[in-house]
Amino acid sequence: MKRGSVIHTTVWIGRNVGDRKDGLMVDQSNDVPPDGGRVSRGGYASERGSAHSVDAELSNQGNRNDSVERKASLSGQGTNLDNVVTRVASSAHDKWREPRRIEGADQYEPRPKPTSDQSWIEAHDGKTTVDIANTPYSDLPSEWQKENKDSATVAVSGVARVLEEGGALDQDRIEEIAARVHAAWVERNGDWAPDELKLPYEQLPEAEKAKDRNFVLDAIRAYEDQAQ
Repeated sequence: MKRGSVIHTTVWIGRNVGDRKDGLMVDQSNDVPPDGGRVSRGGYASERGSAHSVDAELSNQGNRNDSVERKASLSGQGTNLDNVVTRVASSAHDKWREPRRIEGADQYEPRPKPTSDQSWIEAHDGKTTVDIANTPYSDLPSEWQKENKDSATVAVSGVARVLEEGGALDQDRIEEIAARVHAAWVERNGDWAPDELKLPYEQLPEAEKAKDRNFVLDAIRAYEDQAQ
């Protein structure tokens, strides 16, 4: 991003099954959250998290971008893409469960879900349910990692391509990659997603754009950390 430029936007923290781009697999149970939010095909309503401005984070983007450009040559040299994807997907899971944190405790409101991941079942003494809220991303069954992993893969691949080309991760590039994250989400979930969420990225409400953009910003942070 050009030196001194600022992105004025909002990042939404927290997603849930049935919330669009929840990062989790949709099932057919009839769980109804206390907020009575929008219900999707999966039977889960959205549990909107809190919002915060990222102006402060990106106000010094000039220095951040210089760092990314200087380290662009590292994108294909010693950077483990799988590790970056895992970090970005894990961050998305943590953002989803943060609003469920129980005050004064290192625990979250339980969210038990069924799993058919045989490897996970065998590793957990035959259990066929998992509390996704109190389970870190790394220990989730594969089907409960999938949606965050798929979105993270698109974001990380987009950032990697820019770095390999020696380009700048300015606002236009960030939005371009976020649009790809959204398009891939629609392709995966279009059979159940409501029409208003199948719109092109540019026509989405800002709160929905921010969910896609978060994956891109987390991918940039992961690359910068590895480049240091």
